[in-house]
Amino acid sequence: MNYIIGIDGGTTKIKAVLFDTTGHEIETVAAPSDIIEDGVRKELDMNFFWEKTAACVRLLMEKGPAKPEDILAVGVTGQGEGLWALDKNNRPVGRAILWNDGRAHEENWAVNEKTPGIGKLVHRNLGTPIGAGSPLLLLWWTKDNRPDVYQQIQTVFFAKDWLRYCMTDKIATDPTDGGAAYLKLIDGAPAKQALTVLSLSEVENNIPEVLSSDTVAGALTAAAAEKMGLRIGIPVVTGAMDVVASAVGTGAVSVGDAAVVLGTTCAVEQVLRLHDCDVTRCRRHYLHHVQKNLAIDLSSTINGMENVEWMMREIARSANYRVVEGLIEDTRPGSGGIIYHPYLSAAGERAPFQHRDASASFFGVNSRTTKGDLMRAVYEGLAFSVRDCLEGGSYGERLLLSGGGAGSETLSQMIADVTGQSVVVTKGSEFGALGAAMTAGVAIGLFESVGDAAAKCCRLKKIYKPRQNEMYEKGYTFYRELRAAFGPLWERRTEIFGK
Repeated sequence: MNYIIGIDGGTTKIKAVLFDTTGHEIETVAAPSDIIEDGVRKELDMNFFWEKTAACVRLLMEKGPAKPEDILAVGVTGQGEGLWALDKNNRPVGRAILWNDGRAHEENWAVNEKTPGIGKLVHRNLGTPIGAGSPLLLLWWTKDNRPDVYQQIQTVFFAKDWLRYCMTDKIATDPTDGGAAYLKLIDGAPAKQALTVLSLSEVENNIPEVLSSDTVAGALTAAAAEKMGLRIGIPVVTGAMDVVASAVGTGAVSVGDAAVVLGTTCAVEQVLRLHDCDVTRCRRHYLHHVQKNLAIDLSSTINGMENVEWMMREIARSANYRVVEGLIEDTRPGSGGIIYHPYLSAAGERAPFQHRDASASFFGVNSRTTKGDLMRAVYEGLAFSVRDCLEGGSYGERLLLSGGGAGSETLSQMIADVTGQSVVVTKGSEFGALGAAMTAGVAIGLFESVGDAAAKCCRLKKIYKPRQNEMYEKGYTFYRELRAAFGPLWERRTEIFGK
């Protein structure tokens, strides 16, 4: 029997997943990414990241049932943005700086608030706005604050590209990652206007070769094969950014399809034609799809299921989802008049609005407020955030939900009720890795197209139909009113207490 391995180099976890040729998950091995945190700074040791990835694949092979000769290809995806850099000897230039790092908050403020004309120019050139965790602002920060490090940079690429380089010795990126960083949306050429206005013209020389996401980038080297427990020469495919791969893995492969990936972040994605992207629309975030001439209209928050993890740890004081969601189900919609804004990250928020000082809060607490009210408010806040991200898009009548949030029936139903759209949960759990494996299957000719791969690999698990509730309509309107009012208060809080 033949298999494909999908690797997902995520923010909090590294996963190696074995799939059969019809997309069934056979076995999964995961390991923590081991983020190194210091205040608002979040980094990864690139060499350790690779070693842990290789170890996951080796353990995957040891667990069976696949033998090295059964593996047809390796697909790879990974977290986007951040700063993953190599020197002239193709060695890491220090640690990778992650997409949710907050050190470039002053640069973010300068581009998007102090002189918003610059931010708009960059947006039009790239097709996507830039925030504190974007490669260009992190390069700007490095140039100003660590010129010794900046001068060493020879290549700027991304998490999946680093892993693929370690497997094949091939330095390259793809349009899904490159287009969010330093390539123009429509033609894929270097975004010279954006680089120039940020005084980063020299970065054009650091852009590697750009390959299609569904292209075989290289073959597994002897050194990598030994580490991973695989055979030499297995095709390794270019791959795509994690949010794009996850959309593919849930079946969002045709114009009008919409996907919500509710994991560490909350990524709301709509598939559209590339030529329909309107870069003049404020805050629209466009990415290339893995299919040529298609794009994804993305609204990706910094803050997702971390809110639930925080709530369970600090409020519920329980790791038992059944107990926690039982209390939530016993609480009426509206959470006793409590509104929660789910902006936990020290980096603020980037979608569907951008504010470097945005912070989480409960509004409306009084002496009658219960633990159940607070816990339900966190769930409702996440559901409101999903609807907030949908505003301004032209989505279909259903949402394909994946990520950790899809494992909660309570939250899935709440998202359906709040958005008024049917929520479809796809079978499986590792959709980023599945999208990588499907793309690999296309690259080696196992599938005729990405659409063919989706037809054979994506299966529906459950559909949650929306239930009308006037309290959600009123609550959502108030949620947005409060968000607008909090802007100056967030800034004042930072002035007084700092980040």
